[in-house]
Amino acid sequence: QFYSEYEMSTVPEVIPEIRDRKTRTKLNSGIFEVHLRSPHPDALKRTIDFCKITGDYAALSVVDIKVMALAVSMEMEKNGTKYLKDLPNMPQFQQARPLSEATQKNFYEIPKEPINNESDDKDATDSCDTEKLEGDEQVKKNEDKEKDDGDDI
Repeated sequence: QFYSEYEMSTVPEVIPEIRDRKTRTKLNSGIFEVHLRSPHPDALKRTIDFCKITGDYAALSVVDIKVMALAVSMEMEKNGTKYLKDLPNMPQFQQARPLSEATQKNFYEIPKEPINNESDDKDATDSCDTEKLEGDEQVKKNEDKEKDDGDDI
């Protein structure tokens, strides 16, 4: 009953991407009808521009973008553009606590004397680099061991 209440639409490129047997069987059974449509060129351009602004464009496939553009296209057919945004909401960040005038003044200045680390034997950068190198060496040893273990099969 759910299927008969709503019109389902998608772009033709989605159909080959359906890989699981259960979904393919339902699709081919005729229980519900899926309308294959292409998005309007204006909706496609609008969607691409929006995705570029949000930074999502490079992570999306062509099919992903076309599906979103189809949704935009259908919204434009039904309601025009009154509910569509031209630009995404930009987060408004607030400072947790105000900086003192002295901190603001010296914020970008590099200290003239090195910062004294409480560690007696190493300074902070040495310990970080050493820990990273030791970690990298351990990862390499583990990878080599896994390769050796795989050769026996």
